[in-house]
Amino acid sequence: MQSPFQPWTNKNGTPAPQNPPEKSSALLPEKDSPEPVDLGQPIPLKPQPWTWQLLPQGLIYRSYLAGVKEPRCGIVFNHDAYYGWIWDIGLGARLGVIRYGNDDPLHPEGIQLDFEGAALLRIDPEEERDVVGCDYRYGIPLTWGSGPIRTKFGFYHLSAHLGDEFLLKNPGIYRDNYVRDSLVFGKS
Repeated sequence: MQSPFQPWTNKNGTPAPQNPPEKSSALLPEKDSPEPVDLGQPIPLKPQPWTWQLLPQGLIYRSYLAGVKEPRCGIVFNHDAYYGWIWDIGLGARLGVIRYGNDDPLHPEGIQLDFEGAALLRIDPEEERDVVGCDYRYGIPLTWGSGPIRTKFGFYHLSAHLGDEFLLKNPGIYRDNYVRDSLVFGKS
């Protein structure tokens, strides 16, 4: 181990240079150069033409990451001290149906009609993998986007149902199917 008071040495044992030689850079002018270096002009972004598209790529207004009822595919394994293991499974998707706008899949602009749907199941793996309940959600949002601004307005239907096997094993539970229809407005 080298002492902090001794000069550093290279791997071959020779002392490292105290002042490394200056190197010229193609991007920086020399010290005595009177002419500045031209780095060029920024590339202008051409606005893309708006056209009608059936089943466009990308979504103008993306789903919320933290929305538990958003249409996506996934599974969550929960363990509760009272209920034991519970599986929450989400099977869903969101699809652009028609768009009048550009065809950029990463940053689309225009007006677009989407369709989304999801089935959100709760399964009890300790009781023969019975379906405890299932929430169904579908919606038809109309989205608009230009630059960083995104807006949506849509109709959503949500219904919740208890599983048949769960009801047969628990006859004292009252069956009440929950149904809600709503209009949604969002801006980001």
